[in-house]
Amino acid sequence: MAPPSQLSIATSSIDRLLKEESSYRLELAHQQNHLEKLQFGGPGGVEDVPGNSEFLVKQQKQAIEETKAVFGPLRERIAAAVETLGTTLKSGAPMDDKQVAAANDAMGRAKATYYSMG
Repeated sequence: MAPPSQLSIATSSIDRLLKEESSYRLELAHQQNHLEKLQFGGPGGVEDVPGNSEFLVKQQKQAIEETKAVFGPLRERIAAAVETLGTTLKSGAPMDDKQVAAANDAMGRAKATYYSMG
């Protein structure tokens, strides 16, 4: 089996970063949903234990802020990966058409994600 080409490595890097971004967005949505339940009751809400609800709400808000903090560096890593892939595509090295198509698709998805994160 031939080693992966630089193009496939760069494409895989973008795919991995986009999966990571999607995972963090899902986690953030779950955390925000949990915070709403803590604040407003409902299934999974806080029982009336004195002082407990304030602590849990504070902890959940902190978790949300920590998750949000991930997006800045992740955005930078996606931008760097897109730049690397663009450079690889422009290198003039012989490339498989399927790999080029996959690379262009990954770049398009990454650029769409990058702009939606801003």
